[in-house]
Amino acid sequence: MVLCFQSVSEAGRQGVEELESQTGQLLSFQGMGQPVFDTQVAFNLLDRFGPGSKHKLSAVRERLRAETKSCIGKKSVMPALQLIHAPVFYGTAFSACAELVPGTKSEQIVAACEDAGFVLPAAGEAGPGNVSVAGEKVAHLAKPEEDPARPGAWWFWGAADNIRCPRGQCRQAGGDAPMSGARLLPLILSVAGLLSGCGYRVAGHNSSLPKSIHTIAVPALENKTTSYRLEQKLTAATVHEFLAKTSVPCGVQPGGGRRDTAGQGLEPGSRAAAL
Repeated sequence: MVLCFQSVSEAGRQGVEELESQTGQLLSFQGMGQPVFDTQVAFNLLDRFGPGSKHKLSAVRERLRAETKSCIGKKSVMPALQLIHAPVFYGTAFSACAELVPGTKSEQIVAACEDAGFVLPAAGEAGPGNVSVAGEKVAHLAKPEEDPARPGAWWFWGAADNIRCPRGQCRQAGGDAPMSGARLLPLILSVAGLLSGCGYRVAGHNSSLPKSIHTIAVPALENKTTSYRLEQKLTAATVHEFLAKTSVPCGVQPGGGRRDTAGQGLEPGSRAAAL
């Protein structure tokens, strides 16, 4: 589930100017104009603009769903998505909830997000907001938090201003071209792909494993090479393949399942085997 907050800058300079004028007029107890959005956008959260506005949140929402589906591919679950107008001038923010395999550690998720090019705050620092990321070129995430009422459900909060796609993600968004706030969402949701490596559940696939296997625990590999975080990437890739190709719950939980893969150290010159 993802909830994205869109600023008025998506409507261009006219949208920014209308929010500015409405804010001043309302604070001065004056009548307000609304030629751009056909409704009050100042001090107001909305899921749609007035019927006379040429800017349709529903159209943006459908475009985001299509781009998101293209971005995350067929191996990840398409999340429920909602787009809301936020009464701010610039930037965008989002809140997302992902169901991960119980036992997934915060450190695993943080490492995966950082590998994907997102910036997370240092310990003790506040999470990002549309003001704090103004002028930044990358998307910022707060430290993921597990929902205390639902084990395995993790909440993500993020914000961005005018960014460029990290590491070539979301080519259809323009490669290295700057991305607007609304077009940021497919990039954010490509986190679903990296979460697959942390145990993001993908259900409904046929399994060729024996029916006696109910869970799979993949031991963390030991890295004896000089490649940074190679063991994390290969362990995550192994979990991802099991989740993508079977319906059996799988995670990095040494000894936690009835059957588990045989993990071993990674030696220089060794080759990865395809599952």
